[in-house]
Amino acid sequence: MTLGYTTRYAEEHDMRALKEICRISFDSLYGYYASQSLTSSNHILVSDVEGTVAGFVELKIIHINNDMLGNILWLAIHPKFRRKGIASALIDASIDYFRKNGINIVYVSTRIDNLSALALFQRKGFLKIELRRLLKIYGYKVMEFYLKMHISPREIIFTKTIHQNPNN
Repeated sequence: MTLGYTTRYAEEHDMRALKEICRISFDSLYGYYASQSLTSSNHILVSDVEGTVAGFVELKIIHINNDMLGNILWLAIHPKFRRKGIASALIDASIDYFRKNGINIVYVSTRIDNLSALALFQRKGFLKIELRRLLKIYGYKVMEFYLKMHISPREIIFTKTIHQNPNN
């Protein structure tokens, strides 16, 4: 049986469910920061299963030098809805969002011990990028990159180049 879900922008009445997903999906430190960022001006997409918020992704557009970059800031799925393709669908919707906003490069980071997320991002075509490569791309602004992306030392960064024409 397939799970019927829709992807839509989060609304104010979703915030309680989003904060609960943060609480049960992340450790206390990450959960705190994820919950706090939900009130910012970033864009949040939710996966809705028959009126229940099953998961969400928070998207951010950042500027480094003259580049506009996409950042998948938080991605979390309620445990009872995991392994049903929802996270994959939210990543696809994220890529569409960034494409529509003229962004060609998307970054995401995840904890080094989050094996499910590591595998998911790789399946979705994201490639691991090392600090050395980021230094070549952004030079001394690499620290600004790390700060705007909210990267912690125990995270791996992935990148994906997207084409404005999705058929490429």
